[in-house]
Amino acid sequence: MELPSVQASSMANLERSYGVDGSTAREELQTTCLAEYKIPGYLVNPENLVRVLREKFNDNYKVKLRNDNYLISTPKRLTQNELVMCY
Repeated sequence: MELPSVQASSMANLERSYGVDGSTAREELQTTCLAEYKIPGYLVNPENLVRVLREKFNDNYKVKLRNDNYLISTPKRLTQNELVMCY
């Protein structure tokens, strides 16, 4: 399996976290994000991940890359098809 290439601009987009009104208040985000996922980095295409999350949640999601794992927080659960679209 080929590892996805990660561009600096994509990583900058992934490190953003937003609240419902566009604020970056951590407390607000924690109360609005009810679903959390931990996905190994080699399974994720960052451009596809951002596209899927923006289409479904606008800017109301949080993604971090830590220890080669994507930590994703969203206000609703992603479907199996949406998760597959991130690969």
